Amino acid sequence: MKNNKTKLKDYDCVELIADRECYTKDGVYKGMQGWICFAKEVVGFSLVIFPCYGNHPDIATISVRDEDLRIITKDEADDWINDRLKAEHEGKK
Repeated sequence: MKNNKTKLKDYDCVELIADRECYTKDGVYKGMQGWICFAKEVVGFSLVIFPCYGNHPDIATISVRDEDLRIITKDEADDWINDRLKAEHEGKK
């Protein structure tokens, strides 16, 4: 599902639906979840925070193409998904 820029707004919970080198170099991978902290940074892009669970530092705060984001509901949110995906991609299962 691709999102129209007018649908994305600050504090929306989102899931990354594409892998791109510009995301993976910052440790962000397809399937990770975050929230939009600034939806109108650049046309076609939003600033997204990808947090870790608990008292760990956030994985990254990066600009993401709007077409690479899917708005998710609270029911779809998974507090641990980012930690699991990060460990999986770093080979630390």
